[in-house]
Amino acid sequence: VASSASLITNAVTQKDGSLPMGMNPYTHYQFANREFFANCLEWLAGNRAILASRSKEFRLRLLDHTRVTTEKFRWQLINLVVPILAVLLMALLLQALRRYRFTR
Repeated sequence: VASSASLITNAVTQKDGSLPMGMNPYTHYQFANREFFANCLEWLAGNRAILASRSKEFRLRLLDHTRVTTEKFRWQLINLVVPILAVLLMALLLQALRRYRFTR
């Protein structure tokens, strides 16, 4: 039985920022909280595929800074205008469908 929420919280200091799970900010000793929760999840799921996912290595793929700066406005515009136009188009289609259905 794990009853304390402090097992999964991360300490935050002004000097070091966010510390890893289980790290004591005063002694800089790291407890095995992460491994404990990984083992708990594996036991609860009963799936051996979780073991394989533990050893998986993640690699960050950074974006091209020059391309980000040149295409920033275009993607902001697309992300702002396309959803609004989609909602308006659906509203117009539904309104036309209602007019067609109820005028007959």
